[in-house]
Amino acid sequence: MIQTYGICYSLYFFSTGHDFVTYDELNLYKMSVIIIGVVLNVVFIGHLKMKQTIATNELRRDNRTLEYASSTDHLTGIRNRFALKRNYKHYIGKDVYVLMLDVDGFKGINDRYGHSAGDLLLRAVGIALSGIFGDENCYRYGGDEFLVIKSDLSDGEFKDSVALLSGALDGAHFEGKPIEAHLSGGYTFGKLSGETDLRMMIDQADRSLLEAKREGKNRFIGYNVSRYTEVIEGSKK
Repeated sequence: MIQTYGICYSLYFFSTGHDFVTYDELNLYKMSVIIIGVVLNVVFIGHLKMKQTIATNELRRDNRTLEYASSTDHLTGIRNRFALKRNYKHYIGKDVYVLMLDVDGFKGINDRYGHSAGDLLLRAVGIALSGIFGDENCYRYGGDEFLVIKSDLSDGEFKDSVALLSGALDGAHFEGKPIEAHLSGGYTFGKLSGETDLRMMIDQADRSLLEAKREGKNRFIGYNVSRYTEVIEGSKK
């Protein structure tokens, strides 16, 4: 816009009688120089803006890649504890199920079949969790421990989801050999009024997981706000 005004003023100023049309040889030369300069300036600015747009898009893409890498567990493809800490505020004010689970006898599986087999099982758990609860609600908590925080589920829907999850490792194989593997979990349910509530519920779910281990593994034990206890056993081999 400024360049247009500049050219119009120059046409007026250098034209004979300010008629915008008639020029003597010297003023015509001056106008040619002005127009060429303006065109080159517009082209140069356009080139700079294009480079800026490309650089901005690359920066945004790099930021998205960095954010994904920093918040995603590279082995299982679900979120990590950094993402959990960042997402605490999203659960406040909601009724949520908090589920903690792990692979029964995971160390023994690693010792017997090797760590590659253990990694295969962890990936299988991550895939199962994402498919059942959605990857935005699932976290690798550490080692073979996983955490699910899920809102907007009825009691029946949650139980059905846990029943599906309990068979996630049925029929697992590694290098053509079957692996005897199953899951145990502990869960709790309640309304969150703050981050302290969520930390308390994670701790309670972890204690319920330990209880499931003591009671024979391959099962899920949970307590809701009324302290009602329920056991959902996994498939028996």
